[in-house]
Amino acid sequence: MFDLHLAPGVSVDYETQSQLEVQLQATDPEGLTYEEVFTLAVTDVNEAPMAINLSGTHLDENSAGAIVGDISVTDPDAGDSHTLALSGADVDLFEIDINN
Repeated sequence: MFDLHLAPGVSVDYETQSQLEVQLQATDPEGLTYEEVFTLAVTDVNEAPMAINLSGTHLDENSAGAIVGDISVTDPDAGDSHTLALSGADVDLFEIDINN
């Protein structure tokens, strides 16, 4: 019995390539061979978001309620929805508004 493994350090990504093809060849002691091609389906799994982008990073003083910037999330899984939360030392100074 043999196992087929991905090579060390290799991983596959559904968003890049959803199918892979491998050809296996068996050879007996007398040198006779048999080959067969296999198509492997890569299963899509949910991946974590990759980045949070904020379009603005400057605030004018004395500007109560000012919009700092637009927030977007980069996610390798197209169509995923996200929730956002605030934390940090100055969390009480900000709020997130859903911008439709």
